[in-house]
Amino acid sequence: MPVIAAALRAFTTAVPTRPAAAGAASGPGTALFDTSGTLLSLDENAERLFAELAGPSWALPSVSMTPVLAVVARAAAVHEGRDRGPAAARLRAVSGRWISIHASCLRQPNGRPGPTALTIEPAKSAQIAPIIVEAYCLTVREQEITRAVARDLSNQEIAAELFLSPHTVRDHLKAVFAKVGVGSRGELVAKLFAEHYGPALHDPAAAITHVQY
Repeated sequence: MPVIAAALRAFTTAVPTRPAAAGAASGPGTALFDTSGTLLSLDENAERLFAELAGPSWALPSVSMTPVLAVVARAAAVHEGRDRGPAAARLRAVSGRWISIHASCLRQPNGRPGPTALTIEPAKSAQIAPIIVEAYCLTVREQEITRAVARDLSNQEIAAELFLSPHTVRDHLKAVFAKVGVGSRGELVAKLFAEHYGPALHDPAAAITHVQY
């Protein structure tokens, strides 16, 4: 387990380097599935994003599409009261591209069950921030201080807000710098935000290697 955790942590915090591909979907896509999980219809963006997740043969049964089908199945379970929502997942490709999917069961005007609607789109920074921060194994207090640093608060302001001494804030910051591998506040913000949320974050990839439910 420690080896697996270390590998996932390293992959999650790796900075993407590939440029965005031409024609990459930048907006959300929508797909409809029937009660058995069979795809009924989809729009162009959904098709592009499915191809990004599972390759050009995404319509054929494949392991890469399993997370998508799992979210569809969970939406049905939530609708039937067998599970609790939300039916959603965040997936990361090898290049660093993060994709967010969410599914919800629809109903017909007469109340009968309808198809399941799935929305798929490039993940927003607010959806990814908790994963990135947690991957660096920051404590709850260290996460609070990191968020304060991102808001450009000084050590004195952070101390007053969190009811700590400036010395304690400095000690926590040193620990954060060591865990993230940076030497200054500017490097910390760039490492946790700019490097992961820049244009390279939305670079399409061929395969999924990490799923966060």
